[in-house]
Amino acid sequence: MIFCDRAIVIHEKDFKEKDKIVTLYTQNYGKLSVVFKSVKLARSKMKALSEIPNCGDFRIYHKHEGRMPVCAGGKILNVFPGIRRSMEKLFLSFYFCEVFIFLTPFGQPNSEKYDLLFSALNFLDKNPVNPVMKSAFMLRFMELYGSGFKKTAVGIDARIWDKLHSGDWSEIHSLAKLFDGELIDSLVQDFFKEHLKKPLESEKFF
Repeated sequence: MIFCDRAIVIHEKDFKEKDKIVTLYTQNYGKLSVVFKSVKLARSKMKALSEIPNCGDFRIYHKHEGRMPVCAGGKILNVFPGIRRSMEKLFLSFYFCEVFIFLTPFGQPNSEKYDLLFSALNFLDKNPVNPVMKSAFMLRFMELYGSGFKKTAVGIDARIWDKLHSGDWSEIHSLAKLFDGELIDSLVQDFFKEHLKKPLESEKFF
């Protein structure tokens, strides 16, 4: 079976001498691990398709159950050049991707999660880093995960709380001085302790 889907690269690791196993978060199929054959060769045309956090339209060949799918081609849709020019932005994008690596199941589609990740990367690509974005991203992810606090009174003004969960990313930058960031950090850390066995590697960069 061959199928095509838009996806964001959230993880990559070496496999054999020339290949990579790349984890994608796809728009219609959820999280998938896919083999990229010979992608480590300098002449490979799929090298950019295998790099975090690029977004592309992937053509995937899956021979049968029990075998890992293989990337048969595709095209790059966005390499997020603004993210690649900033270490601070790159670390935050790795954080977003790592949340998806450890807290999304394989093969369970969720278009809202895809939209969250893509919209966050797309906005980060074009705008300065703001620490509120990290908090808002996690609050929104936690809602989609089923462990959120959107309908819980936590001591933050209701209008601000609503914007953190569902406002445009452009609105998030105006909230930096209007709420208690330590409170949200505490909620997020409690969430990680409950659902992860180890801290995120990208946390050490913040």
